[in-house]
Amino acid sequence: MANLFFPMLLLLQIVVAAAISDAQHSGGLTAACKRTSDVDFCMHLLHPYADQFEDNDPNKMGYAAISAALSAAHEAQAFTVRQTTEPELCSEGRAAVMGCLKNLDASAESLRQASYEFDEMEGADEQKREVHRKNVISKIMSSIKDQKACSDSLKKNSTLTGDEILQYVGQQADEAAQAGVVAQAFIH
Repeated sequence: MANLFFPMLLLLQIVVAAAISDAQHSGGLTAACKRTSDVDFCMHLLHPYADQFEDNDPNKMGYAAISAALSAAHEAQAFTVRQTTEPELCSEGRAAVMGCLKNLDASAESLRQASYEFDEMEGADEQKREVHRKNVISKIMSSIKDQKACSDSLKKNSTLTGDEILQYVGQQADEAAQAGVVAQAFIH
């Protein structure tokens, strides 16, 4: 029994240290997400980037938020591509999904451009920084517009065969758009 005591004590210390570390990471994230309109979604979206929110550095937080939005856009794209081969979709439904995919492609490109612009913000003088900041916000807004266009077009076609697939693709686009809204909250 004594042989198990020390390994168990060591395991307990590791678990407690991990819990404390996770709480510290999520503490900065929680505070940061309070500036968004949907704290729970923000926490879910940005949790993989929690360590970027520890020291309240606006550059790290902005870049993490754009990265998370781009990741959500890529997930929506990948999901949508998989749906183009679903046999339940009628030809009109497939056309709607393909149109949506074009919107999602444009959305992801806008977020890539926002990321490049955000990189240019760092180290720029005050005047150029403001120009880059406006460009970042414009690119994110363009991305959101494309994601909403995808979702709206699928909602219009929701009476087609394969309605459930169209709803799922629309939900993915809506979540990607919501990720863009979260990213906007961190651009300063």
